[in-house]
Amino acid sequence: MIDLSGLFSPKSIAIYGISENSKKLGSVVFQNILKSGFSGQIYPINPKHSELYSRKCYPDALSISGQVDLAIISLPSTIVETVFNDCIKKQIKNVIIISAGFSEVSEQGRLLEDRIANLAKQNSINLLGPNCLGLIIPESKMNASFAADTALPGKIALISQSGAICTAILDMANKDSMGFSHFVSIGNKPVINENILVEEFLKDENIKVIGAYLEEFENGLELINLKNKLNIEKPIVILAPGKSKEAKGAIQSHTGSITSANEVISAGLSKYGITEVNDVDELYNTLQLFNWFKGSYLKGNIAVVTNAGGVGIITTDTLIANGMKLSQLSEVLREDLKSKLPTEASVKNPIDLIGDADADRYKAALQLTLDSNEVDLIINIVTPQLVTQVEETAKAIIDFSKIYSKPIISIMLGGKRIEPAMQLLKDNEIPVFNNLNEAIIAISHLDNYYIYKDNKVATSQINKAPKTLSIRKYNNELEVLDDQIANQLLGEFQIDTPQTEIITGDIQELYKVYEHFYSKKIVLKALSKDLAHKVDFKAVYINIENKEDVGKYYIELQNNVRNAIGKESSGLLMQEMLVGYAEMFIGIKKDLSFGYSIVIGTGGTYTELYKDFAHDLLPLNSIQIVNLIKKTKFYKLINGFRGSVPLSLDHIVNTILKLQNLVYSYDEIIEVDINPLMVNKDSAKIADIKIYL
Repeated sequence: MIDLSGLFSPKSIAIYGISENSKKLGSVVFQNILKSGFSGQIYPINPKHSELYSRKCYPDALSISGQVDLAIISLPSTIVETVFNDCIKKQIKNVIIISAGFSEVSEQGRLLEDRIANLAKQNSINLLGPNCLGLIIPESKMNASFAADTALPGKIALISQSGAICTAILDMANKDSMGFSHFVSIGNKPVINENILVEEFLKDENIKVIGAYLEEFENGLELINLKNKLNIEKPIVILAPGKSKEAKGAIQSHTGSITSANEVISAGLSKYGITEVNDVDELYNTLQLFNWFKGSYLKGNIAVVTNAGGVGIITTDTLIANGMKLSQLSEVLREDLKSKLPTEASVKNPIDLIGDADADRYKAALQLTLDSNEVDLIINIVTPQLVTQVEETAKAIIDFSKIYSKPIISIMLGGKRIEPAMQLLKDNEIPVFNNLNEAIIAISHLDNYYIYKDNKVATSQINKAPKTLSIRKYNNELEVLDDQIANQLLGEFQIDTPQTEIITGDIQELYKVYEHFYSKKIVLKALSKDLAHKVDFKAVYINIENKEDVGKYYIELQNNVRNAIGKESSGLLMQEMLVGYAEMFIGIKKDLSFGYSIVIGTGGTYTELYKDFAHDLLPLNSIQIVNLIKKTKFYKLINGFRGSVPLSLDHIVNTILKLQNLVYSYDEIIEVDINPLMVNKDSAKIADIKIYL
């Protein structure tokens, strides 16, 4: 375990890059440290000066007699390596490199960054950056950054690859009096990355929620497994706009064109209860809600209290659209509400107090819903009409929050008239929003997190089988595995297929093999590795039912292949034609950061036209596979759509379980395309598979 105490709570700091120019970043960081009230020793370093800003200035770190816990470097990148070696000699174990000019700008910069990172690892130095804003630790009274402001103390830990995102969120938070435990800009992160920090923050009991802005994942699989590894449950909210890179040539496969890095990341984060957001405002709103959320959220039963009927309707629509539900209020509760509210008020949910509602009317409705066991969360909406007592209503919510553990989330719609009340709520750490849609999206993230907590299942295990086949690729491009070996792999894992024979000889062998199929209809396919999608090149013939047609289509197929790739197919695959089966698509793809993911849906020729897809991250157990299948339209066919014969769900699940054992056993596999998996009431058979290395 890395010890970050010297980085987060140093007793002494040396600063490289401070100069007589107060606008230089080194000078700004120095002034920020002073202004934040840091009580430890501060050592300015500049060989050209003996004194700066009424402080003794040192030529280098070795000239400092005392111990230095943290060094901050803000110098041109060309001299950073020399200075870093100075830190090594002084045995400084924590270094922040503010300077830019590394891997983000050039190959030369990347090589320089790699050298410094290797030096840090060899000497057990905690290196933050380069190309970063720095960090702010309010508890340590340390603003070691060049941000315009410092952070208030609080229970949010924020990690960001972008310094600009840091300063934007910091400005929003200071306006709302929202605080942070840690505010860390990681920059290019060659040493200290998000995984190291998330592990540290999960263990810190003073941190309530973790937020992150990540343009790339160091090791996504490690990140999403951290909560399980540590057996600690805590909200993590991530904005990841850049995503990870797709594998080379992935567009050649169905899976590559259907599953982008975005879907892989979203599936992985969702599976492990990590909240993914889409922009900075959503990140901020969600962090605020998780941070200020009090009490427990049991079954997701929501009551809406409002003084505007139209707003109540919009709220209901937005809640339902985001997968949430309104509580069905009992007759007893509705009668109690009627006794306290005007005749014109609506006591259904949403509860409409009508436009002349004052603070006392809000209090009465809130009191009854808070006392009810039919409601887990209350959304209280205020629009500033003529008699609306906005601030008094806010004060009532603050009072209730001190008595009840049941959460109230406020939405105040308006401008000037609602500002004082909103600030009052924020000062008392009550979640409040000024935008209806933003509020509901944040609440949906909260709802999904608690659903995850209530339904969390144990991590699925993979039983790797010993390799019996040798599979290897011959170049760096995505390469299709020979069909014969692909079918042998299916046999090794006892994955069901139609009757299949491989033909590598002439037309006489073709006729001889055809006799093995008796009176069945057959399919002929080319075995060429250069034809990933055979239908596109007329390299597949179906519904062949006599010897004459077998010979005829053999000749046509070879001509088509020759025209497409300039040579005949290396062989043919003869397969039983399955009739009366439904067609399903299964794709498995290996992401460099998140490991294997799966996409399933309606298969056949029009797979990409139907776009019936559901994604998840492997491994999955049988329950998770069923839940994934339920997200597709194909699930309706399984249940017997419009009187059709139901399909075998068990066989589909078993096929997917065997496929994931296959890819984990042969981890050279990058992608798998199965289209179609033929399913009926008694079986699921892979009629066509492409395996990419």
